[in-house]
Amino acid sequence: MVISNYRYRNIFLHDRLAPVDTNPEVNTRMRSIGRRRWEAAHSPEITPTATHRYLDELDILLQSPETSTLAFQALLASLTRALEQVQVQLQQAHKAALSLAQRETLHEMNRVLQAVIQRMRQALTAPGQYLLQLNDTAASLAHEPSWWFALAEALEVIETTLQRTLSLVQGQPHRSLSRQLGAVLLRLLRRYQHHLLWEAREWIE
Repeated sequence: MVISNYRYRNIFLHDRLAPVDTNPEVNTRMRSIGRRRWEAAHSPEITPTATHRYLDELDILLQSPETSTLAFQALLASLTRALEQVQVQLQQAHKAALSLAQRETLHEMNRVLQAVIQRMRQALTAPGQYLLQLNDTAASLAHEPSWWFALAEALEVIETTLQRTLSLVQGQPHRSLSRQLGAVLLRLLRRYQHHLLWEAREWIE
């Protein structure tokens, strides 16, 4: 498998997270988070400081009463299952890591992704839980994969999830909750992808 630097259509290039509540305090928090997004997007490090902002944004978005609509529940179930598949491959990469630094970084990536998945699962209603079960697919794992193989598999599933997320949300209204959720997840996944591509270049060199 050849790992290359991917180029994506960024439908959220000019998209800012819109307030999902008329409460001034919530709006202020969302604007504060927005000001920190540029810093996170331009930092190659995977650290608690660089990743906690995604959880902050997700917490606010999932407080919206719109989360209970069937359309949003279907989206949430689909994206939750996709992220769980990403996590499986990141866990494999963590097991195959060659250095302490790699293991620590992948541990942090898994920790944040698990927190994201947990929040999304908690937002699922009974219909959403049912749809999640319908999306259940067993992940195929290699036995004790090499670092390179695990890295390639992680990159592949992240790429697949990026494209899936784009296809699910790009037709939604500009300031819809679905599109805002997609924007948060796309930024997190791209950060992960950029770091793993950096790890691949380091390994080759």
